[in-house]
Amino acid sequence: MNKSTEKALDRIEQSLDRSARKRRLGFSTSPFVLAIALALGYQLLTRIVPQLWATVLPGGFAQGAFLPGLAHLVWRLAWFCHTQFLTACIICGTIFAVAFWLGRRPLTRPLAWLMAVLAIAADAAILMIALQTGMQAAGADQMLG
Repeated sequence: MNKSTEKALDRIEQSLDRSARKRRLGFSTSPFVLAIALALGYQLLTRIVPQLWATVLPGGFAQGAFLPGLAHLVWRLAWFCHTQFLTACIICGTIFAVAFWLGRRPLTRPLAWLMAVLAIAADAAILMIALQTGMQAAGADQMLG
């Protein structure tokens, strides 16, 4: 191998070493996934749950105050989001800001993704509990087995 080729390979190797040592700054997409999950959760709590339960429960949406367990928690969250719009928006904005801040640092990026995954799981749980309660109230759970 001639000297010019050797020097060129050395320069390439040094540039690769430098780029590997650089920390990747920037941001993660996890805060935006979290924002979408929070918006979906808000819509579930303010639109889907009240309309479904008002239709299916004999006492309407107000009967949710007397539901046991997790269904009562979902009812309380729906009631809070419906009556306290500004507070709910401030809470969601604060959660987004924390996730955005966490997503900018490589060491804390997994925490931002964990927040997004937990928000998606909470949305799924809200939907599951709302549908399960609606099916129980309509008696469909006994028809299905």
